[in-house]
Amino acid sequence: NSFLLKGPVSEEVPQLKAEGKNLVVNGGPGLGSTLAQLGLVDEYHFLVQPIVAGRGPRLLGGVRDRLNLKLSGTKSFDSGVVLLRYTPVR
Repeated sequence: NSFLLKGPVSEEVPQLKAEGKNLVVNGGPGLGSTLAQLGLVDEYHFLVQPIVAGRGPRLLGGVRDRLNLKLSGTKSFDSGVVLLRYTPVR
């Protein structure tokens, strides 16, 4: 159930959403930052790991504007990982 975007993200993603597609983006800061900057994210899921790496890529490092988010849910796991769900405040 994957999609290959053939055009600009700013055009293709709104079209997929209009068609009723639920999109899930996993991974690094590239596409996630682009979608966040364009205001195309309906919900963020952050997994907080009980490890401090000390270096590495910043989460959503490509976002230039402030994102105002509202906590919409949490879930703790026995491993110490915590899932935080946020929705954008528009």
